[in-house]
Amino acid sequence: MDILEVTIKQLCHELVECDKSPLSSKTNNSALFFVVDVGASNSRFGFSARGGSKVYIRFVKVSVNSIVALIAAFNAFAQQIGEAVCKRIVAATLNLPGPVQGAVGGPISNYLGSTSEEKILYLSALPASLCPPHHTVMLNDLEACAYGVVATHHFKIFSKYFTSLWKGTINPETGNAQGLSTGNCVVVAPGTGLGIAVVQYHAFSGKYTVIPLEFGHTSVQSETDRKFVDAYKSDLKRGDYAPEYDDICSGRGLERLYAFVLSEKGNSTSQKATAKEISDLARNDDPVAVEALALYHKFLMRVCSQMAIGFIPHTFVLCGDNVVHNKYFYERKGAVDTMKQQMLDHSCERYGFMSKPSMLRQSAFGNLNLLGCMYVCEGAARKESKL
Repeated sequence: MDILEVTIKQLCHELVECDKSPLSSKTNNSALFFVVDVGASNSRFGFSARGGSKVYIRFVKVSVNSIVALIAAFNAFAQQIGEAVCKRIVAATLNLPGPVQGAVGGPISNYLGSTSEEKILYLSALPASLCPPHHTVMLNDLEACAYGVVATHHFKIFSKYFTSLWKGTINPETGNAQGLSTGNCVVVAPGTGLGIAVVQYHAFSGKYTVIPLEFGHTSVQSETDRKFVDAYKSDLKRGDYAPEYDDICSGRGLERLYAFVLSEKGNSTSQKATAKEISDLARNDDPVAVEALALYHKFLMRVCSQMAIGFIPHTFVLCGDNVVHNKYFYERKGAVDTMKQQMLDHSCERYGFMSKPSMLRQSAFGNLNLLGCMYVCEGAARKESKL
C-alpha cells in the first residue's frame, strides 16, 4: 500500500510532469480518482490512479475546522491543481466524521458553529470540477475505514495490516488474519470517539458492502464498575442519561479512567494526563496507567459483545492508529485472555454467540479511510449515482 503525504508542489509535479508516477498525464492519460479524508481539524486531499493493481495514493494535508473553511479549501485546491488535471477526474469519494444521509453529511461536532446547520456539509456546495456530479460519493468516516478493510482483502494485502488476537468457533480460519471470511465483519475503531461499522457479505454475489453505524453512542448499562459509571454520569451533566461507550472507549474516556483509578488508590486527581501520556506510562509498566488501559478494553469488549449478538459476525476487526500504538498492551501477559473473558461475559454465551467470531486488530499504520475512498471510487466511476 503506497499512500504518502506530499506538498502541493510535489503533488502537482506528479500529476503533470513526473514520467514515473502512476498519476502523471505522461503515464496515465485515462482517469484519476479524487479522494478526501475530512477530519476534525485536518483534512487530506489526494489522488489515485484508476484501475491499477497497486494501491497508489498521494495526498496533501489541509488544516480546516469549519464548513466554510472546508469549502474554501476545496475551491483553492481546484485552482492549485489546474483545469487540465480536473478534467481527468472521473469519480470522487470523501468521508467525514459524522452521520451521512445521501448528499448531506454531518453535523461535524468538532467544527466551529453555534448551530448544527453550520456544521453540515452539502455535496452541492463542492466544486463540480473536483467532484463530478452523479459520480461523487460521501461516506461516514467509519464507513470509509470499513471499505478500507475490504480493500485490503481485495488487493490481497490484508495480512500486512491485521493480526489475530484469538480465533472464533464459527469460522476459525478467519482468525489467521489472511482475509475476510464469507460472513459479516464488525469494524470497531476507538479514537477521538468510538466508531463502528459492519461489513456485510453477500453469498450470491460474493461481494461485500458496508453499513455505517452509530452504536458507539449506545448507553452503558453496567452492574459492575458502577462507581465509575455513576461518577462519570455526574461529570457529563446529561441529566439521567448514562455515559455512552463513545465517552469511555475514546481518548477522553481513557483520561477519565486514569483519573478514576488514581482516586481509587488514594492519589491526587490533580495528576492529569493525556491519552498519549497514559499510553506511554502503561508502556513503561506504570500500574495506574496499565489498570486504566485494562478498564478501557473491558468496556470495549462489552460493546463488542453486544455487537456479536446483534450481527452474528464471523470477525471483529479493531482498527485505528491507537490500536497500532497499543501493540505493547496486547502483548502483555494475560491481556488478551482477559479481553476474551470479558467478551464472553454475556448471557447469550450460553448459546455460544460470543465465542463464534474471531478477534483481529490492526497491526500496521496505513490510512484505511483514503484506501476505502479509492475502493468506492471504482464503483462510482462505473455507475451514476441516483442522489
